[in-house]
Amino acid sequence: MHQFSQIPKSLFGHLRTFVAVTELMSFRLAAETLGRTQPAITAQIIQLEDYLGVTLFERTTRIVRLTPQGDYLFEKSKKLLGQTQQLIADMRSTRYTIENQILVSLAPTIAANLITDSLARFEIS
Repeated sequence: MHQFSQIPKSLFGHLRTFVAVTELMSFRLAAETLGRTQPAITAQIIQLEDYLGVTLFERTTRIVRLTPQGDYLFEKSKKLLGQTQQLIADMRSTRYTIENQILVSLAPTIAANLITDSLARFEIS
């Protein structure tokens, strides 16, 4: 069994919701920002807490405050989500390239007449 098979598919969405609630310190504002209802945001946080087995927020009707576990998860989640976004951007930008490879697209007549001489003069520095 692969080590990642136990990670729920919804984890990244739940972490994104958690980060939004934490940055705004408001379930209501996070719901507005993410275009969801407040009960949906609350349900995601409860699911995340259940999955991790910890309480992430101290909640009252007036105050939302991170627990120590929530604070730890917030720092790790921001880093993980940022690195994931960077990984996706990197993969998309280099999708068709390999290190030390140059892709050239030319019309057949130009390629047949010019490319041989040009490549002969090309050096990798």
